Amino acid sequence: MKETIKKSIKEYSALIVALILFFAAPYVLRLIDPTTAAFDPGILHTIFIVVVAYAIYQAITWSITKNLWSEIGLFIKQDFNTAFRALDNKTKVLISLGLYFIILLMLVLLTIAVL
Repeated sequence: MKETIKKSIKEYSALIVALILFFAAPYVLRLIDPTTAAFDPGILHTIFIVVVAYAIYQAITWSITKNLWSEIGLFIKQDFNTAFRALDNKTKVLISLGLYFIILLMLVLLTIAVL
């Protein structure tokens, strides 16, 4: 039981931190700019909103992967590192850059959606 709670907190820690950051954002932003509103459409608040949106996207994606395709979730948790190390260098670079640009694209799309 205790291990399950610990595991859930670890999996959703980014979401928890993002929500805390979201609710603390007005106070933090007022330290930087005293004229800012609680939820200001300015650039400073947009950064906080994008971080929260990314954490929510990550949590939802992992939940769907883990619950709907449990075999893929188990593979990612248990065997992915071994399989990745067995690849040749060119394939590792292609996978790493592909993943990087997919994450970057998602962040850009989230930013556009927030604006």
